[in-house]
Amino acid sequence: MGIERKLEIDGLAPIVGSALSADARGSRTIYLSGQVGTLPDGTMAGDDLKSQAAQALRNIIVALDANDATTTDIAKIVFYIVDWTPEKLGPLFEAAIEVFGDDMVVTASTLVGVAALFEPEWLIEIDATAVVD
Repeated sequence: MGIERKLEIDGLAPIVGSALSADARGSRTIYLSGQVGTLPDGTMAGDDLKSQAAQALRNIIVALDANDATTTDIAKIVFYIVDWTPEKLGPLFEAAIEVFGDDMVVTASTLVGVAALFEPEWLIEIDATAVVD
């Protein structure tokens, strides 16, 4: 049981900061709803991408913990970023390093640029799928 991640696959170009695939085997699949940069009291963690991304990632950790899972159980993660430009990758990686540190898991991921999210102040939404034994 567990997740086997492939960073390289013959015939596919590598993706910086992402695995090309994740072969997840376990008895439970956990689908997390999209998490945003809100604090437990419902207020925003900040009005910039880095602070919202960091809080959204912290919220994912809380949701995983509530389901007896950890970040190492994440098989796929999807980032939705408002008004995407390549310059926004820096704050996203900075937030991930701030939250995960050396425990940052590289897994299958998708980043989607969007025009807007449900609330106008939201700059990022992150959803994740985890597989556990």
